[in-house]
Amino acid sequence: MKNLSRCIALLLASAAVSAQACNARQPEALPEFFESFINDKDFAVSRTIYPSARVRFQYGMENGRQEIIETRRTASKRDDMKYPALGDYIRTTGIESELQQNSPTSAVARLSRPGMSALVTYHFLLANGCWFLREIQDHAL
Repeated sequence: MKNLSRCIALLLASAAVSAQACNARQPEALPEFFESFINDKDFAVSRTIYPSARVRFQYGMENGRQEIIETRRTASKRDDMKYPALGDYIRTTGIESELQQNSPTSAVARLSRPGMSALVTYHFLLANGCWFLREIQDHAL
């Protein structure tokens, strides 16, 4: 519960900064947000909750039973600025993305490479009419 309260406080602070582009009464459209998020690095950083949660799930078998190892870390804005825009990465690696809105306030983008078992999911949250990245999960299958 403590982490959720911290996340909401950070989200509201971020929303205040990005409020010029958003309206709680008329939330931004998810597809348009995602296009901007993957193609404009500055926009993506402005719409990420920091410190940003990164979770890696490693799946395996141990004594005939499935085993899942979860590793959590955080990334700073400075860490994120080292990498190119997500859209550049998608185009150069042949990764496919699928965007799905799970509820009025949550969405997931699934990134995978055809023929490979790797999957990365980006989890978004809608607050005050703006979409924000709250977590990235790496599913090492």
